[in-house]
Amino acid sequence: MTLDKLQIGKIARIDGYSSEYKAIITQFITLGVVPEVRVQVMNVAFFGCPIQIKVGQSLLSIRKAEAALINIEELV
Repeated sequence: MTLDKLQIGKIARIDGYSSEYKAIITQFITLGVVPEVRVQVMNVAFFGCPIQIKVGQSLLSIRKAEAALINIEELV
């Protein structure tokens, strides 16, 4: 499953990335979006983009296309 499909309020664990573009992976790492970290979708804009996520204590807004590159495992 990818982050763009996670429902608002649900919590998941980041498994990795489905992109081979080093630039986008470097941006994720810089923002703290790294494997084994918990992530929660807080809000989605009216037209579906951007998506507001909570990673640790930080709130980030990322594009839906970028969220589709992040593999997750939903936690119950």
